[in-house]
Amino acid sequence: MPFFKRLFYPLVVLLVILAGVGLFFQMEGEKPVIALDLPYKALGENQPLPLTITDTRSGVGRVTVTLAQGDQKSVLLEEKFPGTRLWGGGEKNVILQPETAPTDLGFKEGDAILTVTARDYAWRGFFRGNKTRLELPVTIDVKAPGITVLTRMHNVNQGGAGLAIYRLSEPCPVSGVQVGGHFYPGYGGYFKDPDIHLALFALAYDQKPDTPIFIQGTDAAGNVSQSRILKYLKPKNFRRDTIRLSDAFLERKMPEFKLSVQDAANQLLAKFLKINGEMRRANAETIREITQTSDARFHWKGAFARMPNAQRMAGFADHRDYQYQGKTVDQQVHLGIDLAGVGLDKVLAANNGKVVFADMLGIYGQTVIVDHGFGLFSLYSHLSRIHAMVGTLVKKRALLGQTGATGMAGGDHLHFSMLVNGVFVNPIEWWDAAWIKNNITRKLDDVKALGK
Repeated sequence: MPFFKRLFYPLVVLLVILAGVGLFFQMEGEKPVIALDLPYKALGENQPLPLTITDTRSGVGRVTVTLAQGDQKSVLLEEKFPGTRLWGGGEKNVILQPETAPTDLGFKEGDAILTVTARDYAWRGFFRGNKTRLELPVTIDVKAPGITVLTRMHNVNQGGAGLAIYRLSEPCPVSGVQVGGHFYPGYGGYFKDPDIHLALFALAYDQKPDTPIFIQGTDAAGNVSQSRILKYLKPKNFRRDTIRLSDAFLERKMPEFKLSVQDAANQLLAKFLKINGEMRRANAETIREITQTSDARFHWKGAFARMPNAQRMAGFADHRDYQYQGKTVDQQVHLGIDLAGVGLDKVLAANNGKVVFADMLGIYGQTVIVDHGFGLFSLYSHLSRIHAMVGTLVKKRALLGQTGATGMAGGDHLHFSMLVNGVFVNPIEWWDAAWIKNNITRKLDDVKALGK
């Protein structure tokens, strides 16, 4: 057999095999998957459309997004992605965020059709690829919601809380009070008028009196309105305190924490610093997550109860310097009030509420957290025993547990905190019946009277 024939037949076989493999992979019929994360079927001005296109076989080839209203149609996005028809190889997952800007394109408020079309690199459809088409009826809404502030003045102490009440001109999935970098969600349902919302908010201990505060509402189309509030923010000087760490304390407390450190000359001190820093931050994040969700009702009534016959040992927002052998080794802020009695004292609920946490929590030891509604929480920690159960509605002065020295406690006491939507606030305000009347209940009664 001539040489070229001996070469030709294997080459033909190889080409046939390659063609078969190509047909097998490139004639696949799996269509691209379109995911459009648009929680409300409404489009506002300059609203991004979180769009994800997935094709695990031949890859995403082309994506087109259009908006149509009557006879008018505009292309919001048309993009082709790298890849080849021969072997595919397109991107398997594409994330896009085209903006709508309907008024810039000449659209009017009202009904419209949003269409997303995606093709892949398959050989189907005469080499045009598998096609997926998503049509979504939407409403174009470019008018921002109106906000009317119903509470006249907001006197807030640094580290303290306040209440704002406002009326929205339209339903808003998100509204509340923005205080610097903290957002405090508003709640409806307390007043007969469904457009009236209330929001407890705080000026955190580390926020200054010039911190901007405004009410913000975002409607279903993503349009945002802001309204400033009348306010007087009072600065406060917080106490500095020195905590002296002894070897006896470190030897007694550090074995309680299941945490190790490497390559440290003083293992116990290094462990303390890691717990007092990393674990403290992790515990704070856990508390923040727990206190982000609250019942949309006031469980509580009147002043909050203070632990009876207890001596105050440490105050809210005390700035602590931790010293070891005469040198400052750490600095932290104490976000509660420490109360000590004779030991193993009863810990009672400060007010009516629902238990949302009852477990061990790092530096806080055995801890109970109670939801009082509309974003307000109380926290009880370092307990020796917990008597409360998660999900239980408790009355004011109901037994939650007993004081102890669990967690990073040097002796038997109760660490008591109050929080507004995850931000620690001064408990003294909530123990004060006059403060509650002037800053909370009177505002609620005044707005109620407007509806009569």
